[in-house]
Order: sequence, then C-alpha cells, then structure tokens
Amino acid sequence: MKKNFLLSILMLLLTFNSILANSTPTYWQAYPLSESLVIDKTVEVAINNEHLVFDFNDENIPDNSFWLSAAVSATYQMENESDKEVIVNMMFPFIDQLSMIDVDLLSVYDDDNEIDHTLLINLNKLSDGSISELNGFVSGLNESDIDLDQEAVLYKIEAKANDESYLSVDIRYQNEDVVVIGFNDLGGYQYNGDDSDRLAGWIRDDKTFYLLSINGEIELNINGYTDYQMSSEKKIDHLLSTSIVNARSYLLDYLKEDIDQGLLNKIDDDQFINIINDYIDEQENRYLNDWDLKAELDSDRLYGMHYQVTFKPKQTKKITVNYLINGTMDKSNTVEPIYHFTYLLSPAKNWASFKDLTIDIYTPQDNRHIIDSSINLKKITNDHYQFESPELIDGELEFSLYTNEDISFIDRTAKVVERWQYVLIFFSPIVIAMIALWLFLTYKLKKKNKNRRRFK
Repeated sequence: MKKNFLLSILMLLLTFNSILANSTPTYWQAYPLSESLVIDKTVEVAINNEHLVFDFNDENIPDNSFWLSAAVSATYQMENESDKEVIVNMMFPFIDQLSMIDVDLLSVYDDDNEIDHTLLINLNKLSDGSISELNGFVSGLNESDIDLDQEAVLYKIEAKANDESYLSVDIRYQNEDVVVIGFNDLGGYQYNGDDSDRLAGWIRDDKTFYLLSINGEIELNINGYTDYQMSSEKKIDHLLSTSIVNARSYLLDYLKEDIDQGLLNKIDDDQFINIINDYIDEQENRYLNDWDLKAELDSDRLYGMHYQVTFKPKQTKKITVNYLINGTMDKSNTVEPIYHFTYLLSPAKNWASFKDLTIDIYTPQDNRHIIDSSINLKKITNDHYQFESPELIDGELEFSLYTNEDISFIDRTAKVVERWQYVLIFFSPIVIAMIALWLFLTYKLKKKNKNRRRFK
C-alpha cells in the first residue's frame, strides 16, 4: 500500500511538471485596408454598386507565422455622369513592408483587362496620419537638404588579418556638409566630435569595406591593435584605394539588390531616393551605416497603388482592385487566437455618389466563425457570410474570426490556467509534497492509534 501511495504521488508530480509554457506572442498588430481613393474629388464619377469579397481560402495567400490573411477583391460599377471624357486618377492605399509586398497579388482591372499601376511610397511616419489621407505621397523627387545626384568619393579598404586583430579607422571630415555612408564596415562606431568619427572592430579574416563620402572628401587614419582598449599597437597590412562614383546610382544599386524585379518595375527610383533623403536629413550624426538605410526603406510604411481610368461620356465601367488584408492576432483572453480585421469604407464617401454595397466573407476551416462584427452579417453556409445594403454604411467594416462560435467560459478559464501555469509549475511540487506529507503523517497517526487500542 505504501509503495502504491508513493507511486501515485510521483505520477502527480510528473504530470504537473510536464506543463509547457506557450512562448508565442499574445498580440500581433496588423493594419487596416481601405477603399480606393479618388485623387481629384471634383470628377463626376459615381459608384452604382460595389462587391467586396474577403476570401481566406485563396490558394495564393502566403503563409505567415502570426497573421491570418485574406485575398480581398473590391469590384466597383463606376459611371461617368458627365457629358465629357474624363481621366480619373485613383489610389489604393495599404500599409506593408517593402520586402513583404507580393506584387503578384496586387492588381487592378478595367473591366476584364489588367491595367498598369505604379507604387508610391508615403514619406510620413505611420503615426502622422490616416491610411486614407493623401498627404505624404510625392510623385517625382522631393526637396531635400542633400543632393545625391552628384559625384562622390568611394573609399575601399582591404585589410589583411594577422590572427585576431582589432582595427581602428579614424575619419576626419573635410567640411561640415560631408556625409559618409559605410558599407560592410567594422560594426563599432564612436562619435569623436563635429569633425571626426571612429570605426573599430575585430577582424579574424581578411576584411573589405567601403566608405561613400558625399559633399566632400575625408581623411582616414588606419591602425591595428592587439586589444579593444587599443593600448598595444599591431601592424595590419591594408590597401586603401579611391574611385569616383555617382552617389545616387551607387545607393540605388545597393538598395535594390535584394528587391524582386517585378516590384522594382512598379516603383520609380525617385521614390527610393526620397526615403533616403528624408532619413539623412533627420540624422544628427554624419556617419551612417548601410543596414540603417535598408531598415528605413523596409520599415512599415503607407503605400499607394496609383492608376488611371479613362471614361467616355456617360460610360459605365467595372473596376476591380485586388490585394491582401492581414488580421490582428489576439490571444490576450483566449488560448486560441482571435483575428480582428478592419476595412475602411468611409473613403468611398468622396465619390460623386455611392449605392448598393454587397460584402461576402469566405472564412477558413480553422477559424470559420465570425464572433463579432460592425455590420449585421447573414450566415449563408458554415464558412460564408454576406451583407447587403442599398447605400454606404456609416463607419468602417470590422469583424473577428475565432475557432468556435463564441468565447465560452471554458475558453476563458483555459486562458486563466495558461496565465498561471508558471506559478503552478513552481509551486505544484511544494503543494503536492505538503499534501503527501500530511497524508503520510495522518496514515501513521491512524496506524499508531489503532495499535494502541489493540493492546488495551
């Protein structure tokens, strides 16, 4: 009996300590998508109807770790109400990272013919305005404090490694306007004052790096050391050479080397230069790293798909815009994620008129239930929801997907247990040991009392 009792206690201990913590994020923010915007609000083009489709089962949707995505198709029946031909400039805004844009999923159709479009990059920070505002989009080159379309000096440094060495490169600027961008540099940086900086780092193999000096030349002092405190000098063989390059061309070649060619065909070079110009203008330091430029270019930004449609007098056309929408992943109150989606309908108010809105949502197998929505959706099938309205609704479209039909008490309790699992893991052995001790002592006491009564 004692053996069985101890075995039971051991099994309990193993069971409690086998609980594993969930290390995935509990909240992963995504951005809304928006209706197409009309750039010239004076045009007499009306939307007679719109069919908005969210398809979570589209085979072209890319896999991602935390977001749930849907292919979005917005089809507009547009009519030119005027007696003259009009060319309408439209823009479809979306927020994304440059490296994440799937140009194959971004398209616009005039009736059944795909038409050309370009991508503009908004210069404003995301917090500076709404996705549905056109401020910050610049077609062509924006004004800047620095002109990158000029000759610059490119310094090439080839250092030979003698075992493990610490390399130091002191930079002295020729004038106050000089800006230097380092490519594949040493990693360490030290600000030495208004007219000089220092680069330093360990080299264990032969090292080649470049310094692009814009608006003037620089003086370089290169030294080697045995230690990072630079107390003991060490000879490091190196070769320093210079060449003259166009700063704009050199930077564009670097920035575009990892970008898909299909995407590059949609973005004018001036858009990239505008981002870099803005970034350089904002910096107080005169030395910049290559990876900082790429990080700036690949940060979350507002993009605009710009396209034109020509309408003959009184002509009606079907215009379709396609892209992806990502949902915010939310596990703050449930173990299984809830995905929240926002689509901005309010920009459609800028058209001459709007009527007849139909929305179809085709949900995925694992998250087929819409548990919350800003509109009264009708359930057509288990994975198909629909909304119809004779006019544009007030507010925006918001809906949430979940694996169950609602968030039950069991779902919320499971989340509470998950939150406290670290406490359970830590204290469960102690609690179980105390219970085991209490049971053992109770058993011994009962046995002792039983023996006493036997001898009386």
